[in-house]
Amino acid sequence: YPNPGTSAFYNCSPSDIHAADYDVVVMKDRILGDEKGFKVTVDGSGKMGGTVTFDLSSMVNNGGGSANDASDRALVLEQLESTRYLMLMGADENVPLDGNDRVFARWFKIANYSVVAKDDAGDPLTIRASLIGPDTPNRWSGSTVSGLFFPGVVGVYSGAATF
Repeated sequence: YPNPGTSAFYNCSPSDIHAADYDVVVMKDRILGDEKGFKVTVDGSGKMGGTVTFDLSSMVNNGGGSANDASDRALVLEQLESTRYLMLMGADENVPLDGNDRVFARWFKIANYSVVAKDDAGDPLTIRASLIGPDTPNRWSGSTVSGLFFPGVVGVYSGAATF
C-alpha cells in the first residue's frame, strides 16, 4: 500500500484505502526503495485521468527524507522516459460517519509530459502531465493530492481497465 513518506500527506493504512482496486503491476529492472512521493495538483476536472502538475520541490524518497535536490529531480525526468505510470491518492468523495476521509488510490498512465518550470541550473521543478485512467474524485479539481512514482513500472492491469 502507498507509504513513501512518514507524514500524513504521504501515508495511509490499508484499512483507509477505499476506492483502490488490487491491480497487477508489472515492473522491469526495479530498484527496491527507489519510490518517490510528491505533491500533485489536478489541473482540470480529472475526467479519464486529466491533466496534473507535479511539484518536484516537494519530493520525498521512500524513507520520507527530502529528495528534491537537482540530481533527484533530474533522475525523475530521466526515469519518466521508461516509466510511464503514476499512482495518485487523496481523499475520496464520501466522508464516513467518523469524519475521517477515506483514501482514493489509483494507477494512471502518463500519456505525455513537459517541464514547465526549471531552477537556475536548468533542472526541473515542475512537470505538467496528461494522464490516462479513471476519473478522479470531483473534490480533487484544483486540489493537491499525493503522487507516487515507482521507477520501473512497465504495465498496470486491473479488473476495471488495462492501460
